[in-house]
Amino acid sequence: MLSPRLGSGELTPALLCFALLGGLAVQVALPVSTEFPPGGAPMTRPPRSPAAVAVPDYPAVLGAPLFSPDRRSLAAAVEGGETAADGQRPELIGVASDRRTGSAVIKGSDGAAHVVRLGETWRGWRLVGVGARSAAFDGPGGRFTALIGAPPVGSPASQEIRP
Repeated sequence: MLSPRLGSGELTPALLCFALLGGLAVQVALPVSTEFPPGGAPMTRPPRSPAAVAVPDYPAVLGAPLFSPDRRSLAAAVEGGETAADGQRPELIGVASDRRTGSAVIKGSDGAAHVVRLGETWRGWRLVGVGARSAAFDGPGGRFTALIGAPPVGSPASQEIRP
């Protein structure tokens, strides 16, 4: 039972194993030495200078925001004399909607909560659409989409610049 049988297919792996062991024995018995040319130390590559990393131009990006309709930053809009109603954009607290109508629960600059239904106006902002986590308003500054939990544009929390 210890020797493989010819018809069982066990003979080929056994012969391959013996051939590999024989090759290993030859390599151990006859080591090959490497001779270096006379002349000292081996050649080395010249050192490469590190590549300069491009630094992003954050002030230029903040100066012309990609998703702003007029490509003006918030600071430029405030300096440009936007209307007072534009600085009083509502902060969305919650939304409620069914198939026919919807309403938004907003918090104004005074901190009070207000319920605005579709088509109603609050401080110059008319509610024109309600989504699952957002509400769209039309007003003096154009269309504005408020997200639940996001600070309104113009508030100190929305003006923080994060790297």
